[in-house]
Amino acid sequence: MDEVKKAEFAAIEGVESAGVKEAITKEKIEKILDVTLGATVELGNTKLTLERALNVDVGTVIELDKVAGEPVDFYINDNLFARGEVVVIGEKYGVRITELASGSAVKAAKL
Repeated sequence: MDEVKKAEFAAIEGVESAGVKEAITKEKIEKILDVTLGATVELGNTKLTLERALNVDVGTVIELDKVAGEPVDFYINDNLFARGEVVVIGEKYGVRITELASGSAVKAAKL
């Protein structure tokens, strides 16, 4: 039978290797600054029965779980990033950020 040996891989640049963490430089950050991220604002949510969903039509009002004036959730790439209030800018909607999500809030939002 062959002897089992531990696999060895070359270090990947920018990753901690042998306890030494490579510094993040301005040049490295500039390489990714133009990456597009998906941003979503969630006004609220609800659950519908299949029957109710099949009856949705133009003009149907669907009640959400949030109260008017309650903060909305702002996600970046499906991760809770912040909370804020809905504002109107000209003829468009926007979100004024009122709270940045902490690590524990992000984890709770995913549950």
